[in-house]
Amino acid sequence: AGVTARNASPILDAATFHDDLDDAVADVVDVVGLALRAGPSPARCVSLPEWAARRAEVPTALVFGPEDDDLRHEHLDLCRWIVRIPTRAAYPSLNLAQSVLVTLYEIARTPPPSTPPTDRSTAGDLAQLDRLVRETMEASGFTRPGSPATAARTVGTLLRLLDLDRSETAALM
Repeated sequence: AGVTARNASPILDAATFHDDLDDAVADVVDVVGLALRAGPSPARCVSLPEWAARRAEVPTALVFGPEDDDLRHEHLDLCRWIVRIPTRAAYPSLNLAQSVLVTLYEIARTPPPSTPPTDRSTAGDLAQLDRLVRETMEASGFTRPGSPATAARTVGTLLRLLDLDRSETAALM
């Protein structure tokens, strides 16, 4: 990347590496997955132009999946928004470089709304709340260890739709 990315040395030098996506997005507020499938909640699925027009000026992580497959459910579960790049039905997916380019172009050309951001929960806050929900469901006998995470995933999706601020998340914890 240092050889081919013109004038990108400061960006590359500041890059950090993480063992997993949970750790990588823990400090950001909005995790945005670019995917074909809607994930657990179609309510969080928007087109790229819709998301770009409503996005907030907060630390944001863009999560792209592999070209030959889509984001896995555990990655979609971390996302506040599932974003689709509008394409023709016959060609529903773009290669990774094209997806990144189109997404960054849409961000650059669409100014964010002028409403100031609130002290919204970070992905790490919501991941901790997800863990507590799963543990509480297991401890209460609502679910059993090893059973599918459908109920906990649904609760996590609802919590992300609520767009909680940090004090509300802390109260739930």
